[in-house]
Amino acid sequence: MQPSGIIFAALDCDAAVIEDWNRWYDLEHTPPNVMLEGVMLSHRYVARPALHAAREAIEGSPFGAGRATFITIYTLTGDPQIAFDDMSTLRERLIATGRMAFPENQKAVREGDCFQSVAAFVSPPTKLVPADVPFVGHTGVVLRQRRGGQEASLDRAARLVELEFVHGVWSLSSRLRDGLD
Repeated sequence: MQPSGIIFAALDCDAAVIEDWNRWYDLEHTPPNVMLEGVMLSHRYVARPALHAAREAIEGSPFGAGRATFITIYTLTGDPQIAFDDMSTLRERLIATGRMAFPENQKAVREGDCFQSVAAFVSPPTKLVPADVPFVGHTGVVLRQRRGGQEASLDRAARLVELEFVHGVWSLSSRLRDGLD
């Protein structure tokens, strides 16, 4: 199985219920999503205040003003759109079985998208091959969402792997928003 894309979600929850949120997300939300056909794995990330301060976001972005504290990335195989569609209908099944019980007024989905793999680049000193990049061990990710064409995105990715601390870059393109790389 080769990685083919991701489903990406940027989320927030009320500060007073972060522990409950994380418990619910880990035990009730993530497992049934990872069991969907085409979903290989899930990673969750949190942006601490220092990371929020380092963000560069345009006016009105879901990533500005301290928003989108939590990021979930589901790594996919096969047609990303199929997994995305299945995940969308799974939500209704989870509601019906009481597994989407976290209060809606205490959480917010800031952004969600389905991305198709375009190319992967590896750091020259490593023995990695491009298909390895989505699975390289890491403690964080840098997300760049830009419009401006795939060629510019691919050129940027090829330059980034020349940095000593970058082992790989995975370039993706939105399946839901044309021109977003």
